[in-house]
Amino acid sequence: MLIDLRRHLSDLGIQLFALETKDFGPNYEVLRRRTWDFLKQEMEGLEREILLARPDVPTLADGLLERRLTTIESQRQPVVGMVKRHLRQYLPDPLTAMLYELKSGQRSPAFVIKTPNAEIVSWYLKLVDGAIGPGAGLVRLAMPREYLEREFVG
Repeated sequence: MLIDLRRHLSDLGIQLFALETKDFGPNYEVLRRRTWDFLKQEMEGLEREILLARPDVPTLADGLLERRLTTIESQRQPVVGMVKRHLRQYLPDPLTAMLYELKSGQRSPAFVIKTPNAEIVSWYLKLVDGAIGPGAGLVRLAMPREYLEREFVG
């Protein structure tokens, strides 16, 4: 039945991802989280394939660039990652406080994030001034360090 459903959906241009698990417990939250993690991993894998398939096309990636740049060749790509939810603090407290004072169009100083697979240059940018909260309109942008140093010498 699952094979037939996958085939019919494929005819419509839809790819079916079936998460197979032996855990059929009644805990909805565990199953929801497992499904979310599985789909997130699949999505990031497909995005990585797209980035690598067209390495010369400037691209804006929604979310963490750190998880998408996992190969040596991906370090040379003209890709910008944009993070909208800030779950981790990269700047020391005095600079973090400065983020709340940024005006629309202003950015923070750049900093380097080192991961096992990449070195990424990142900075915060205030898109719009907002009355909702101090972080309203603030995004973190990131680019591969190798690409920046090669394309923007000095």
